[in-house]
Amino acid sequence: MTSAKRTLQVLGVYLLIALCIAVMLLKGAQIVGIPVPSRVYMMLVFSGIACFALVATAMIGRFWRNELRFYDSPPRWWLWGDAGWRACARASPCAPVGLWFLLATGAGFGLADVVDSTSATDVLTDMATGAFILAMLTVVVGLSVALFNRPRLVVAPHQRAERGALVEWRDDIRHRRRGRARP
Repeated sequence: MTSAKRTLQVLGVYLLIALCIAVMLLKGAQIVGIPVPSRVYMMLVFSGIACFALVATAMIGRFWRNELRFYDSPPRWWLWGDAGWRACARASPCAPVGLWFLLATGAGFGLADVVDSTSATDVLTDMATGAFILAMLTVVVGLSVALFNRPRLVVAPHQRAERGALVEWRDDIRHRRRGRARP
């Protein structure tokens, strides 16, 4: 991994930690009685999504080349079995794309709220709406990749031969039914 990518990942993690600390400080300020505008919280959420998108974007190349060992086996806390873990891994390249579209949606609506010009507000609102539609399309593609392993273009090369989660779950149910004794 290049040092620039590593630096980007470390920076993203540090920014997430800083955002968590900022949220705790703001909550503490509210408890003490200092008013905190809701827009501050929205900016923190926006910054958190941006940090996560940065880190996920930096990791996508390693995932695509099958250099990450994180997805090899599910962790102990994972509740949905091996098929669910593989489905999540297959769909993970869709996450950064959807996050960037989600950020564009928030930026467009946020700027439309601030801009005074009616025509600029209309353009920003239309752009934000388009970005939101693209974000939802990314969610649909991610679900399709997870459940059916289609479209193959979006699936990492080392996972294209896998079956979708629905097929794995169906086969597992059939296998369990055949294993039981019939009365």
